[in-house]
Amino acid sequence: MNRVFLKNIFTLVSGTAIAQLIAILAIPILTRLYSPEDFGLLATVVTISAFVATFSTLSYESAIVLEGDRPDAMSLVKLCFMLAFVISIAAGLLSLVYFGIENWPLSLFSMFTALLLSFSNIWWAYANMLVMYKVISKSQIIKSLIVVLSQLLIANFYISEYGLIIGNITGILISVIVLFATFDIARVFKESNYDSIKRVIKKYKAFPFYTAPQNLTGYFLDNFPIFIIGFLYSPATLGFYFLSKKMVQIPGGILGAAVKRVFYREAAILTDNGKFLELKALYKKMVLYLSSIIFVPILLMFMYSLDIFVYIFGSEWSESGNYAKWMVLSFGALFVMAPTRVLFLIFKKQKQLLGLDLGIGILSSSSFVIVNYYFSLLDAVAVFSTITAICYILIIVGWFVFFKKNKFLKLTL
Repeated sequence: MNRVFLKNIFTLVSGTAIAQLIAILAIPILTRLYSPEDFGLLATVVTISAFVATFSTLSYESAIVLEGDRPDAMSLVKLCFMLAFVISIAAGLLSLVYFGIENWPLSLFSMFTALLLSFSNIWWAYANMLVMYKVISKSQIIKSLIVVLSQLLIANFYISEYGLIIGNITGILISVIVLFATFDIARVFKESNYDSIKRVIKKYKAFPFYTAPQNLTGYFLDNFPIFIIGFLYSPATLGFYFLSKKMVQIPGGILGAAVKRVFYREAAILTDNGKFLELKALYKKMVLYLSSIIFVPILLMFMYSLDIFVYIFGSEWSESGNYAKWMVLSFGALFVMAPTRVLFLIFKKQKQLLGLDLGIGILSSSSFVIVNYYFSLLDAVAVFSTITAICYILIIVGWFVFFKKNKFLKLTL
């Protein structure tokens, strides 16, 4: 791994780590100011809005990095903004069916959050293309700081079950404003027109047909228990599960996302230059590196999760510790898999990844429903997480086999 690659990862990781540290330090305080029911409402809005943001641009933002700093990149950015605006508002209106008219504030919160998340993802993709990782790091820190401060202030001065949600929206809004102020939005509209947008739609048609459904399937798979728990159980139970998920996602949030972004750009450059052996070596190093980092945290969380959660968050949150014991398996495997998902895009195997995600989704989700029906929610979480982890590990092993069988890799890209 060259110095520039490591430097880019460090820049992203340092910013993400600071942002995550702010959130982590605040959680023990927030769990004493807000109830599990309040966290359950936050989980509902965050899950639905992120679900919409996953497909609001039809995954065209993933093509921005591949296009590079060329005129068509501006067309992709403009296309993404237009799609995000239309789809987020339409999804927000449809969410009234899910929430009901009497819960219209939750629909409004979900719509606005989805739109802001979509805008943030677009600018982050653009910053990744320009190697402006400091901008991404700065926006993450600002977002985390404002979210925490807003949630604490609302809890102390204005009692509301929507305090966590409003604080979350405030943080995302401020970070998006900073991103709009950083980049030249005028250039986006100046260097793109109807013909250029038609051209990139056709050029990257695989993204809406395969990448977007794959991302949607992957997100639905990761969050399937939240949808089921929210439908079958109380907001408090959902709050317990959501806190567990939030904590076990920390390694992926700090390092996994950063590695994925930087590896994506580096892999695209190596592929463009035909350096497939270097790509193979880089992938192997990244998988081994991520595996060595996550092994000990997984072991400790699996053995002592209940004690850890009770000590940090209070005895009221002991149920979260029971869920975290098993959830750490799937999220640990997903953490190691970060560069693997990039390879499916680089090698233009989105169709295969979609098929794999659909298969994993059907297997793990059906197992969750069956086990939950005949046994308990905790057993369902355990089975769901174990099956998902095994499937992710098998996909990683599959790529090592692929590289081994293609020693003199020649691709038609």
